[in-house]
Amino acid sequence: LSPDFKTDVGFVRRTDERRSAANLSYRWWPEAWLINWGPQVNYQRNYDFNGVLNDENAQVGVNFQFARNIGITATTHYDMERFEGIDFYKTRYRLNANLSAKLGGLGLGVNGGDQIFFDPTAPYLGYETGAFVVLGLRVIPPLRSEIRFDSRRFTDSRNNDELVFDVKIVRAFTTYQFTNRLLLRNITEYNSFDKTFGMNYLMTYRVNAGTVFYVGYDDRYRQGDQIDDSFFPTTALQRTNRAIFTKLQYLFRF
Repeated sequence: LSPDFKTDVGFVRRTDERRSAANLSYRWWPEAWLINWGPQVNYQRNYDFNGVLNDENAQVGVNFQFARNIGITATTHYDMERFEGIDFYKTRYRLNANLSAKLGGLGLGVNGGDQIFFDPTAPYLGYETGAFVVLGLRVIPPLRSEIRFDSRRFTDSRNNDELVFDVKIVRAFTTYQFTNRLLLRNITEYNSFDKTFGMNYLMTYRVNAGTVFYVGYDDRYRQGDQIDDSFFPTTALQRTNRAIFTKLQYLFRF
C-alpha cells in the first residue's frame, strides 16, 4: 500500500507499508475427548516505502480443540513496534478459551506483557494486563443477547509500576427478530474510565436488501463531577444528551 493510496468508498487503516508474513502449523488428531491439537508459529515484518522497519512480530502458540465445542489457545508474542521514531521491544502472553452450545456460548481470555504508552511527546514502555469475558445467550430463536466485560490495567514500569489507568467496560448487545423484515436491537454500555453510561435502541424494517427504514432512540449519561465538578458536585450519573432519530434508505434500480 503506497503512501498516497486511498479509496473513496472504503476504509484503509494504514498506508505506506510493505508487509510480508509466514505461518506454519501442525495438527494431531487423537479424535477422543481431545479432538485435535497442535503448535503454530507466525512471523511478519512491515517496512515503509523508505525501507524503515516499523513492525516485527514473532508468535508461538498451541491450540487445543476438545469435545463439546471447547477450544483453548495459548500464545507468546515477541514484537518490535516503532512509534515516534523509537523502536520498542515487547513480550506479551495470551490465553483464550471458548465454549459454544445450543443456548449460547462462553468466551474468556487473559493477556499481559509490555505495551507502549502512546504519548506523541514522550512515549515509553509500560506493562499492561487485560481480561475479557463474553457470554452469549439464545434462549429462544428470535432473541439473541451478548454480554461482554473488558478490563485493561496499565502501569508505568519506570516508576515502581505506578498505576496509569484501570479501565473496565461492560457492554450488552441484544437483538429480537420479530419477522424476517422487522428487527429490534439494543446496545447498553458502561465505561469506568470516562464514567459514562449509554443506551441505544434501534428498530429496523427491511423491505429488501437495499431499502430499509430505521427508528432509534439514544440516551447518554456521565458522572456529574466528570462533566463539571463545580456545577455537579456528585458521583451520580447526569444525562448529557438524548435523541430520537429516523432514517430511510432506498435502493433505486435502473
